[in-house]
Amino acid sequence: MDKVAKKYQLELLISPLPEMTIVSPVHRYILTLLSQQLRTEFLTKLFRHLRERQLHITAVSPLDAEDLQVFEIKIHVDQSIDRQQLMQELLELKSEFQLDFSFQSDDLFRRNKRLIFLDADMTFIQCEMINDMSRLAGKETEIAEITNRAMDGEINFKEALRQVVALLEGVRLSDLEHLILNISYTPGVERLVYILKTLGYQIGIVSDGFTRIIDHIKQRFDVDYAFANTLEVKNGELTGRILGEILDGHQKMCYPSGSCSQRKYSSRTSYCSR
Repeated sequence: MDKVAKKYQLELLISPLPEMTIVSPVHRYILTLLSQQLRTEFLTKLFRHLRERQLHITAVSPLDAEDLQVFEIKIHVDQSIDRQQLMQELLELKSEFQLDFSFQSDDLFRRNKRLIFLDADMTFIQCEMINDMSRLAGKETEIAEITNRAMDGEINFKEALRQVVALLEGVRLSDLEHLILNISYTPGVERLVYILKTLGYQIGIVSDGFTRIIDHIKQRFDVDYAFANTLEVKNGELTGRILGEILDGHQKMCYPSGSCSQRKYSSRTSYCSR
């Protein structure tokens, strides 16, 4: 344990637990963390939050990864956890510390996954593409303001996306395609896709971004599914409008379920990373 603490620059404190009757927990979960650098400040905030939720950490294990730091945290609790609620609570930490995480039941189905869905921005790729697109349009300040208002809850996601896309009107498709060709991918993602496919997984990408980007990633890595919002293009330029229904956070969770039904997989043998 001391070697692990030194490797990840952690302070290790060990205290004896009072004697108690050992009761087998009813529910077991795994929280997996992935980042280029898992800072001690983040781990402190995370463990504090889990403690406040009365979620009992029974083990913290580093996993082997090439250029990334990955931790697997085992959690035991007496009552079932609302997975979506906990993930929503942790999204602020994800944004603040630039990391990815997953939360799933620690049962036999966890070892028998058949279908996996990944988010795109800050997960599959190392950037928020809308920021790069805002520079193409010369609207960085305006788009950043809309994004901040949405994060503060002043406007909902769909309205914010409509406003952002309207500001992209006139961006040339050729410039956007040049941007897409220079996407910065998360280190190790190509190896990850190769290993998952070798193990027989179906892989999907679901994003509240845009199909022009996601379809390129799908072809680049031979991914099985890709879902995102479609930008209207006329005369080689963006029109500032979205075609079809807007894919938001709720819809992002619906598409994997639909893919499970299509492939006749159980949702318990599928996994989504946010």
